[in-house]
Amino acid sequence: MDNRGGAAGTTFFSLSVILVLSLLLLSTADYSLYSYKKKCIAGAIDFSVSAAAQENNIELSRYGYSIGIDESAGTLSTDNIFIDETSAENAFFSTLELNAGIKKSEVISNTMIIIVNPATGSANYIIKNATKRITGSVSEPADLEAVINTNTAQFWDAGQPDKEIVYVNGNPKTNEFKKRPYYMVFIKNYEIDGLFKKRLATFIAFKGANIERKNGNGLEE
Repeated sequence: MDNRGGAAGTTFFSLSVILVLSLLLLSTADYSLYSYKKKCIAGAIDFSVSAAAQENNIELSRYGYSIGIDESAGTLSTDNIFIDETSAENAFFSTLELNAGIKKSEVISNTMIIIVNPATGSANYIIKNATKRITGSVSEPADLEAVINTNTAQFWDAGQPDKEIVYVNGNPKTNEFKKRPYYMVFIKNYEIDGLFKKRLATFIAFKGANIERKNGNGLEE
């Protein structure tokens, strides 16, 4: 009887260990799948923001294109070059759907878009979502970080009081805001499936437009 009791106890202990290890393995696999999907979506959002940032409004930007050089600084000018709000938004969501299979209708209610347009002596900004819109300007691009973090708090409803913080200026891993067109997107609380659990993830991405000009020899500067 003692031998049978000891064998049963050993078997039960072994099964318990196997069960715990199996749960740990499944939990790790579940989180790994979530992390992989999150990484893929983040990459797709980066591609989408890059595509949107290049959608300039040709008519509004004609003057900016013609200036070319900032005579006071002796550098290439990015003043008065404006992102086209509608075409940029279309480019963002179409690229996102193409690369991640995420449709605009799935995320638009939890998406906030920020557009920065450099004007003479200022940087103008638009902060908007599906129902709200804020416009304004700052004299220095470095001031954009504080403006964004101050204004975005009111874009989340009472059920989502927390907000993500944009930390650009002073972050050694990033380049601080410069005077150029920017397109930034927040997607808050997007639901991602693992093997068993659904988790929420928030994404932030921004991109400055690449503005290239040619010198008198036709070479890019």
